[in-house]
Amino acid sequence: MKWKIVVSVLCLLAVTACGTIKLSNANQHAVTITIHDNYFSPNAITVPPRQPVKITLINMGVNVHIVEIKGLTPEAPLQPGQSASFTVTPQARAYQIYDEIY
Repeated sequence: MKWKIVVSVLCLLAVTACGTIKLSNANQHAVTITIHDNYFSPNAITVPPRQPVKITLINMGVNVHIVEIKGLTPEAPLQPGQSASFTVTPQARAYQIYDEIY
């Protein structure tokens, strides 16, 4: 049976770089989101808008997860232990992360 978990992630919204890690490129930030079988960690992320951000999703659960940050990343089917990375340029708004578990 498949079911969806919808977690409101105030992801990539504000004007500060809380929770980000600077990379060698001074204008690029990076965040890592771990996916567990019933939650995300962290559950809120804030980065500067209109600047490149590398997002890494890591499946730490025992189930296959299909994860998407609506309006920002494509769906990423992740086997247990697998990861996917995307470099995106978010707008100044809130985004939600969706997880469909099989």
